Amino acid sequence: MAAAGPATRAAPPTGIPPVGTYPASPGYSPYAYGPSPLVTDRRRQVERMKWALLLALIGSLIYWIPFFLNIVGFVLFIVAAILAILGRKAFGSAHSRNVILSVVVFIVGVIIAVGGAVVAGFTAVFSIGPSPTQAQFAAAVRDGLTNGLIVASIGTMVYLVSAVLFTYALQKKPGRIVLWIGYAVALGVELVILLVILPSIPGIADHAASVVFSGGQYDPTKIGRAFDVPTSPLSLLSVVPALLFAAANYLAWSRINKGEIPPSLTPPGIPAGMGAPSPPAPPINPI
Repeated sequence: MAAAGPATRAAPPTGIPPVGTYPASPGYSPYAYGPSPLVTDRRRQVERMKWALLLALIGSLIYWIPFFLNIVGFVLFIVAAILAILGRKAFGSAHSRNVILSVVVFIVGVIIAVGGAVVAGFTAVFSIGPSPTQAQFAAAVRDGLTNGLIVASIGTMVYLVSAVLFTYALQKKPGRIVLWIGYAVALGVELVILLVILPSIPGIADHAASVVFSGGQYDPTKIGRAFDVPTSPLSLLSVVPALLFAAANYLAWSRINKGEIPPSLTPPGIPAGMGAPSPPAPPINPI
């Protein structure tokens, strides 16, 4: 008589899962990980802020150079401001507020500097009249240059505040010290320019008048040549605050690049940049 073999377990009816198994719902992965919308948006804001700081850094390095490069630097500041506005919220309310204030102060300063200089120039032109004397022309030039230089310096002092506000909340103590030193040096440069150039303006005006009246009478076609003077070497002093502000932008960018800021939203135990795990699918009771 043959020995009985080991008992075999009957297979469950077709379509009914074995007891203790929980099949996944169609198209659903029970333990799928992925970045949540909040994490994705935050990551995008961080990248925008990093680019904003890099553009501001480059703009700081070239903005002090006359003519074409300072125009390029100005454009870089505008693009950096837009990116900073779009990426500011990931870094907290203090930085978000400072970015908006920085942009507002920058715009106000530029309006004062550029608008004031333009108004001073037009006022001088209109005061000359169609047939001025040499003394009247020299006086108009002197007043226009003096008023334009003073207003432009005031506007510059105003918009330099924006360079401090732009990264202030992102900095540690060393970075904030660099910002304040840069601002103080920039103010000193503006004051030196005023103290040195203002006394020389009457001489510049007299020279311009002598060129325009070189033929014995007023010749407006010579006005452009009358102001064809070399750039003052004092403008080279602006490289010092430019380097300091560029360094401050780098310090802030470095903190972001190292992951020091902003604080992570990722729960402990979850891979960086990933959201919380999806909950497992509910069990399906066998029929």
